[in-house]
Amino acid sequence: PPPRKNFIAGLQAQELHPLMPRIEQGSLVLILLNTVFIGVQLEVSMAYVLRGEVPPAWLDYVDIIFVCAFTCEIFLKVCLTRGRFITGRNRTWNMFDCILVLTSLIDRVTVALNLTFLRSLRALRAIRAARMLR
Repeated sequence: PPPRKNFIAGLQAQELHPLMPRIEQGSLVLILLNTVFIGVQLEVSMAYVLRGEVPPAWLDYVDIIFVCAFTCEIFLKVCLTRGRFITGRNRTWNMFDCILVLTSLIDRVTVALNLTFLRSLRALRAIRAARMLR
């Protein structure tokens, strides 16, 4: 049997699907836009809350669009990399992405069902910006 080192090198060589660089570029742009949006969302929400008003609904709609986009990104990566999504060289970042997307989905469900005790998961969204560090 071939040594394990060659096996892992083979997996890493196969990992790069031709569309992956474009998806990674799109992901970076999406992360940057989402980071800016989180700042805008916080600023607008605070202004409304300080006046005793409910923040505008468009903030939730834009947030839902971002959650859907990040969910589609994960789905695309899983489809293109298949098993290498959890075994390849980016497996740690992929799992990190999955956790962030899952917490965002849970957050959206808690908002829809008015489960306020779980809304603390929103703080985890700010961590998404850490993905830019890779």
